[in-house]
Amino acid sequence: YLANPVTTHVQSAEQHNQDINSLALISARKTEEALEIMKLMLASILTALCQAVDLRQLEEILVKVVVDVISKVSDECGLPESMKKELVNAAGGIPVYSYLENPCDPSLPLLSKLRQTCLECILRSPGSNEVSHGPLVDKIREFEAQLMSELEAEMTATRLSYERTHPAITTVETATQDPSSDGLVLVTGFARY
Repeated sequence: YLANPVTTHVQSAEQHNQDINSLALISARKTEEALEIMKLMLASILTALCQAVDLRQLEEILVKVVVDVISKVSDECGLPESMKKELVNAAGGIPVYSYLENPCDPSLPLLSKLRQTCLECILRSPGSNEVSHGPLVDKIREFEAQLMSELEAEMTATRLSYERTHPAITTVETATQDPSSDGLVLVTGFARY
């Protein structure tokens, strides 16, 4: 619509006898409409980019929280250092948004990957042919129970803290006095609340 020639919006005068119509005013109005639409599109793109940066920052913060909780709980439960490193590496490789809503759900990738990593560590440990790994298995059970209790609380607290310090972006419309005319001008923009 805005990219079409202006001549398609004009009726001819005197049965095409006088084809000397000034199209400057129509062209100026259509250019103004095109600029207004371009401003709205650019504002939408900038808003989307700001939200993408916010989401990336939140993701990095949540990964750090998960890694810190896993490291702390594995130290408290007395897991071997090699197992702790593998658990931290495994947790860091899982996308946060795949388990964000419920990090303690065993069907979601985080806990299933941590269980798999624990099992692989047990199977690689010295004496893995023996049936009894009782103390290590007990430590892993304790680790999982403590992780489930602490991880959800930490992630929820981190998300709430982040949302308080990074308010949502909303559209704001205000009417201002235009100094060049006697009328009001509606200004549309984006603001954080």
